[in-house]
Amino acid sequence: MTLTACGGDESGYPAPPSGVNNNEYAEDEQIKEPGVLVTQVVAKKVPRIGDVVTDSKGWIFYRFDNDSAKPSESNCVESCTDSWPPVLVKSDKSLPQLKGVDKGEVDAIKRADGRWQLTIGGWPMYGFAGGRKAGQWE
Repeated sequence: MTLTACGGDESGYPAPPSGVNNNEYAEDEQIKEPGVLVTQVVAKKVPRIGDVVTDSKGWIFYRFDNDSAKPSESNCVESCTDSWPPVLVKSDKSLPQLKGVDKGEVDAIKRADGRWQLTIGGWPMYGFAGGRKAGQWE
């Protein structure tokens, strides 16, 4: 249900890479890592590609081929997250609302930076910072 990435907040992610630093967990003196916090996950059909998973505004989630699903592991770090910000949740106990997505497929893993990243089917999820509009895939 996700697209493959090569390398929101709910108010309109993805922003340009310089505006994707939505890490509410970093303190002012820390470098804020890119990422988007989601509260709802929606299954949708998109023309020409089929079934995808999005946030509530229709921004499509992607997976990274260098990650793994079993065990779930995120390998998109440092500059990779400038283009492919991780889809974040508050914790593995505070997962987003689901619409059309099987609850048994949704979880979260703790990233090396201490934040929680959404997984679907074991795959860590990402947004795309260069997206032009919701529902459009890159």
